Amino acid sequence: MCKRQGWGGAKIPEALELHVSPGADGRFTLYEDDGETNAYERGGAALTDISLERRANALSLPISPAAGDAGLLPNLRACRVIFPAFHQPGAFSYTSPPAHRPARPR
Repeated sequence: MCKRQGWGGAKIPEALELHVSPGADGRFTLYEDDGETNAYERGGAALTDISLERRANALSLPISPAAGDAGLLPNLRACRVIFPAFHQPGAFSYTSPPAHRPARPR
């Protein structure tokens, strides 16, 4: 998670940390913009859908590719997922679809 900042000035993080508490199925959209300009008014934001799906004895945490201005995001981003309700997971698997987005201007 990003360190709490005042209005504006928050940088888009190179890494994410998601704390997931199992319960009912749920979803949210992670909203990210440049934190400095009004570009978001013209679509200058990246939106990433994250959901939690519970099936029998398994949890699924689909993270969709970013929509909108994905060029704001790092080319590679680490994502740490923490399940505080579990002491030790029985099994874990990770699947990543290929990312197709423009490279960030330098």
